[in-house]
Amino acid sequence: MRFNRPSDTFPRSVVPFDKVEEYGVLANRVVDDTLRHYAYHKSKGRRNSIVDESQWKLFKATKDFAVYKQRYAAKENCNILQTLAGEDLVISKNKCPMLLGIGSVDGRLDDMLYGAVVENTRDLRIRMSYTEDDVEDAQILQVLASPTADNPFSCGSVIWVVNGSSPIPFMKKRDVVQLHFVGTRQLANGERIGFSIWHSVDIRNAPSLYNNNDLVRAKSSFCVIWRQATENTIDVYHRGFVAYMGNAPEFTSTTVGVQATFAAQNIIHAAYAKKFFRYIETLPHFMNRSSTRSSESIPTECSGGCCSNVTLKFGVCIVCRKPVCHQCKFLKRIIFDIRVESACASRSQQRSEAFAKQHQIAKWYDSYDKLCEDPEVDIVYIGTIHPRHIDQIKSAIKNKRHILVEKPMTINKSQALEVKSLVDQSNCFFLEGMWSRFFPATRYVCHLLEEGAIGQVQFVTTCIGYAFSSDAQRIWDRSMGGGGLLDIGIYGLQYVTMAFGVDAKIEKIVASGKLTDGGVDAYGSITIHYEGNRFGTVQYSCFARLNERVSIVGTEGVIEIHPEGHIPTKVTLSRNKPDPTDGSTKSTKEFLLPTDDASKYEFEGSTGFKYEIEAVNDYLRQKKRETTEFSWKDSVLLQDIMDQVRHQLGVVYPEEEK
Repeated sequence: MRFNRPSDTFPRSVVPFDKVEEYGVLANRVVDDTLRHYAYHKSKGRRNSIVDESQWKLFKATKDFAVYKQRYAAKENCNILQTLAGEDLVISKNKCPMLLGIGSVDGRLDDMLYGAVVENTRDLRIRMSYTEDDVEDAQILQVLASPTADNPFSCGSVIWVVNGSSPIPFMKKRDVVQLHFVGTRQLANGERIGFSIWHSVDIRNAPSLYNNNDLVRAKSSFCVIWRQATENTIDVYHRGFVAYMGNAPEFTSTTVGVQATFAAQNIIHAAYAKKFFRYIETLPHFMNRSSTRSSESIPTECSGGCCSNVTLKFGVCIVCRKPVCHQCKFLKRIIFDIRVESACASRSQQRSEAFAKQHQIAKWYDSYDKLCEDPEVDIVYIGTIHPRHIDQIKSAIKNKRHILVEKPMTINKSQALEVKSLVDQSNCFFLEGMWSRFFPATRYVCHLLEEGAIGQVQFVTTCIGYAFSSDAQRIWDRSMGGGGLLDIGIYGLQYVTMAFGVDAKIEKIVASGKLTDGGVDAYGSITIHYEGNRFGTVQYSCFARLNERVSIVGTEGVIEIHPEGHIPTKVTLSRNKPDPTDGSTKSTKEFLLPTDDASKYEFEGSTGFKYEIEAVNDYLRQKKRETTEFSWKDSVLLQDIMDQVRHQLGVVYPEEEK
């Protein structure tokens, strides 16, 4: 499911942060409009399988579900599409009739909603595979709302979809950009219903691809209402239209719309498959792919109860691992999620094997070189101590592997430039893992800076500190690249360079601090003086836990990132003058961390690594070699600043003494 398109087709954020809530309001208007039609339909006393045949003509039907198209009283070739500004006419060269799907589906409402919820592009594509949507490509351009513990059956995003086979040979392909929301409502009578919408939107950052890809941008709007009719039956009311645009005849819009309507009824199958996969994933033998029947005693009878002799030929149930004959088997298509962890390595075979078993990783090595040589490895994550990074990076580059390396990428600027030269020659993707840059909160801060919300940045102050124990060897051992600057001070520095920009001219850097007897920096204070009487300060400590707040002061306001700054989830914007849109001078936005089992992680906020990992995946898919959030310019500038700070503090690593 991939359409061949330029790597920079869409930006990473297509909806400005200040417009996200407006798109949520638009989605609610679409649902409200559909509920009015649904209420009218029910008010006529019609069962869910009965329609007014003077208004609707049957187009296609199965046993429990039928799709009708609206009859025309006159020559009409337009429909009304809800927009941010109100309502707009969708005018096409040929008719695009309204469609109505009504009927029922076996199942429970919560299961239907569970199948409908998607949180990322992978989930969207897997669901479309289950529902058998006729699409060539699909991508979530931006997540607008995510499920929560209190409301697990809700989500919202902007999606881009390219249709698959055209109803007419040699017709240009169509794509759509849509709002896709899933949620629940409580009706006036107290009844709970579920809904899902697919609604076309015009977004400046997601323009038509006609000139570059010969894609015609279609329009569509559908909303489906689900209601629990009986204990195991869901009533379905599905209303909307497709305008195929261009010179497409009416039956093309109708056919594509009917296909989409029927496909949506298969969401319940996606739910069951998701639940079934979650279950079998917990089975010990499921994750141990090496287990075989040869190690087990072979029964002679089918476990299905038919008493067939299965000694010679039989299958094995993926759940119970018992034999089953051809008559008793039940086939269910399950799409397996591809795991990121394919192999791991350590200098110790014992530690490597233990880590692999703990995290259910298929392969493990006692050498980093062996890991990089594995032909099944596409990208390596390097999370060892700082001085070892460069050799492991070189090994990965030698084997043409993409690289995500923990910050700092190297111990000094000289090594960083050497790595850059090697990466440039290899054509591999490379990212220094400054994970804070990929959090939604940080992206929001960058958005505010780009739009000039606080004017010109004048002053930035940050601090970060932890009371590291005396046995934290990586902090206190100079041979391990120890010291607070490279481990935690770098977080503060990257906020300063982010706020002022990597191209801003630095006039001088002044640093002070204290070294341990072992020659590493225990704490420090850094002031970076920029051209134009602007400056930034960074304080860090390995002795005390500091209130990790980031303040960015501009000529027209202040942006504050609340603690913990390197795990940003809360941002406050204070303006010197009232916001022209709502008159406010202060606003705060919170961004919840992804939810997951905390026991799987060692450090606080580690679920936030999801943002960095998803970004890497997106850039690899787009065949880009660096990220815009944290580029080579960012990495080299930070190494340069840290070299100057270490020189003033007197921190020299063994590799630099050679």
